[in-house]
Amino acid sequence: MKGYQHKLAACDRQIDGELTHLAEQQPVPETYGTAKPIRHHRPEIDQLHQKVVRAAGGVNVGELPGLTDYSGLRLIGEIGVDLAAFPSEKHFVSWLKLAPGKKQSGKVIRTHRYKSAPRAAEVFKQAAQSLLESKHHALGAFGRRVRARRGPGVAIKAVARKLALLYYRAMTQGMAYVEQGVEAYEKQYHERRLHTLHKQAKRLGYALVELKE
Repeated sequence: MKGYQHKLAACDRQIDGELTHLAEQQPVPETYGTAKPIRHHRPEIDQLHQKVVRAAGGVNVGELPGLTDYSGLRLIGEIGVDLAAFPSEKHFVSWLKLAPGKKQSGKVIRTHRYKSAPRAAEVFKQAAQSLLESKHHALGAFGRRVRARRGPGVAIKAVARKLALLYYRAMTQGMAYVEQGVEAYEKQYHERRLHTLHKQAKRLGYALVELKE
């Protein structure tokens, strides 16, 4: 057991060296933001939060729902910090194999299953799975609606795709993501649904009337 612990410590030291080298190539950010707690597999790296944020060009990926500094470290290790290889966010999610895949022949549409996905996609899927159980994130509410209609596999992929889009925007545009919360998401969903019902009723020559208890 101690032998494995020594090997893990050696790996952490090597990762720390590479991360420090990447961070030193970036300017010092004005703020590092707050760090989320890492519950599992936290690497023994001093000032992990500051190094990950600086290596990512000042982007605190922990501001995205479901992601932590450990997630950011894994994504940097798999993708790097320069996403110039992906001309758009659609190219990015396509490379991650998170884009909806379909094969169409005439009027017949067949679902296409990808053979394999890069390991970076697993980071987003793991975050998506945790969000499905969260009652404090809008993406979790979205995922649960998809899960009720299409099943857990489709829901995880759909949430992972949205999360990957947010990550791409944050890394390329410095987008500051503000979690709108489940309540705001539910309100927006209700308003869209009500608007659709009003249009359908009007088309049929009816009008919706609110029931008062």
